[in-house]
Amino acid sequence: MPYQIGPTSSPLTDLKTQLGYYPASRYVQALEEDHGGGQRVVGYPRSIWTFSSLSVDQYKALVQTLLGFSTGEYSGEVYIETRDEWDTWSTYRTTMRLPAPGDLERWGEHYQDVVVDFVLLEVIP
Repeated sequence: MPYQIGPTSSPLTDLKTQLGYYPASRYVQALEEDHGGGQRVVGYPRSIWTFSSLSVDQYKALVQTLLGFSTGEYSGEVYIETRDEWDTWSTYRTTMRLPAPGDLERWGEHYQDVVVDFVLLEVIP
């Protein structure tokens, strides 16, 4: 099932069930130019999930209830299921970096354009 997240590799929670919809996502692979004019992959890939709007309660549930982070903690190791650039779905161990609430644009009871960055993606077989 696509777009899942959790503090351990099993079970993962479906984001549509938890938040009401799936995020827009991008899979980013770092490339560098080689000496022959081509490009080669370097380092770990990353995935970026963007939520157009999350209520304060949804954001809090994601951070504190689902992932078990304490107040003031906005990064840590999690497990996700997401797609790569070829739409192949895999489960990854990753470091998640969330924006702090004070850095988010807020409209009433909702945060706008919440970008969640997953770095150091490592496939879990």
